[in-house]
Amino acid sequence: MKKLVFLAVIVLQSGIVFSQQNIFLTQVEKDAIIYMREEEKLARDVYDSMFVKWGGNPFGNIRHSEQVHMNRMKTLITTYQLQDPVNQAGDSQGKFKQPLAAILQ
Repeated sequence: MKKLVFLAVIVLQSGIVFSQQNIFLTQVEKDAIIYMREEEKLARDVYDSMFVKWGGNPFGNIRHSEQVHMNRMKTLITTYQLQDPVNQAGDSQGKFKQPLAAILQ
């Protein structure tokens, strides 16, 4: 699964744009994109809480990076017309579509 996410990030970072008509995702790939969207949200929420509690620029920088990662996964979700779990659960801190235990695996 990490290889799929790595490939997705490389594709997004390289600026390569594929037409949806030319690329078909397997269910495993779709699930990996959905999983990563919530995993990145979890990371962002954790670092946001740390920033609020303790302040400090590193926490602020990391939470911003996690938001960038979330945005990249959102791009894939939009491109492949997948259902965004963040929009379904709401983008409130600590709210997830999947049970937290499933995200932490």
